[in-house]
Amino acid sequence: MHQLIASPYNGTFLIARPGSKGGMRIPRTLYEELASAAESSSSLPAWLLDHARTAWNVDLADTAMRDAVLVRSETRLGYGRATYEINKGCNFNCVH
Repeated sequence: MHQLIASPYNGTFLIARPGSKGGMRIPRTLYEELASAAESSSSLPAWLLDHARTAWNVDLADTAMRDAVLVRSETRLGYGRATYEINKGCNFNCVH
């Protein structure tokens, strides 16, 4: 199971840890760096190792990118995983 998830979200890019409430927002350039190495056996970038230690007290130094980080791709319509249901015509204005 992946330790972190990097994902586009409503025009921004986030990193989350499953089961944790906190997360971090990253710029597109860092998201693209993760996306380009997502399936590789390379180690995580130093900036992500530092932030993972600080944010979640987790050490991923000896973990390959493909095992540690699930990188979700951008969607053609710009939906994020958590926003699809809200924005697909409902937007909290439905009768239910």
